[in-house]
Amino acid sequence: MSAVHLEGNTRAPARRAAPGVLRIEQAADAAALRAYRRLRHEAFVREQGLFDGHDLDDRDDDPRTVTLVARDPAGTVVGGVRLGPACNGPDIGWWTGGRLVVAPAARGVHGAAAALVRAACARAEAEGVLRFEATVRARAETFFGRLGWTRVRPVTVAGAPHVLMRHPVGRVAGQVTRALGGQATGWGAA
Repeated sequence: MSAVHLEGNTRAPARRAAPGVLRIEQAADAAALRAYRRLRHEAFVREQGLFDGHDLDDRDDDPRTVTLVARDPAGTVVGGVRLGPACNGPDIGWWTGGRLVVAPAARGVHGAAAALVRAACARAEAEGVLRFEATVRARAETFFGRLGWTRVRPVTVAGAPHVLMRHPVGRVAGQVTRALGGQATGWGAA
């Protein structure tokens, strides 16, 4: 997948990552994966307390899982997200995204989280996915909504309120809209 370039906010406070262009790319080596997993550990285990010890699961070991990372102008991994088939066994076109994380110094001003979500959606569509979902913290529902995702239902993950969200896969949404004569509102709700 080619890199996605986004302009940074030049008015960022000095304690934040340097402004500039973020590069979103697939994690191509063990060092990028380690950096992404360190960020996940800091956010999900230490900061949010969602998991004890570590947040690794079977998706991390699935060779079909794609990890995208955001790099700052210096090449440092400042965020990441993973995506891949939702189920074990054959890939039936239902994928999930998860473990979206951005380093504290890169949050907000650079749009790293939005860039990662958009890149994950583009990658899912490029892979031919028919359904793309993510379980997100309840407080992130509005953020995902602004990026075009729709709420499916509330869920609980690690004892914390989350929301299952669905991205309207472009070609599928277009087909549904055409099939319903342009009346496809809420087509993705379960």
